[in-house]
Amino acid sequence: IEIEPSIVEGARLFEKRVGRAFNDQRNHFHFEDAKTFFSQHNQKYDVIISEPSNPWVSGVSSLFTDEFYQHVKRYLREDGLLVQWIQLYEINVELVSSIMKAMNKNFDDYVIYHGSGGDIIILAKPKGKMGEPSKTLFKNDELKTVLQRLEIPNHESLSLRVLGRKSAMAPLFDS
Repeated sequence: IEIEPSIVEGARLFEKRVGRAFNDQRNHFHFEDAKTFFSQHNQKYDVIISEPSNPWVSGVSSLFTDEFYQHVKRYLREDGLLVQWIQLYEINVELVSSIMKAMNKNFDDYVIYHGSGGDIIILAKPKGKMGEPSKTLFKNDELKTVLQRLEIPNHESLSLRVLGRKSAMAPLFDS
């Protein structure tokens, strides 16, 4: 939620790709620190998306810690999802492991997906097991168009992007 007004205005230049963020009545932009926003509004959310810059950038590293994930978890519904984007370029195994150890401690389950290029996307659930993506994703024409642009034309190609689940990955990262 911490977004600079100039970033929002710049994003309008990409209206064709991100227009839904501006046109969907459910979306509201807040220009303040996310921690302040959460503490002032004290609500539970279905989805929280964390898309900070690289973990090694000064001031950003705190957004990949045990404390951060504890904080985020307080504002997610039990069946909610944290969507965590991580850039893997210019990062080392120890740093990725520290992020994943923090995830292991705070979320019952997660799935790691290959994003684009050198990125990963983690879907994490505070309580319970992650289900499989719904095959109905590809019945929504607007979403199907976006997924095809990302070279995900069908449910099978989405399944191929799964790099691992907590049950298999946690022991590796904890070691």
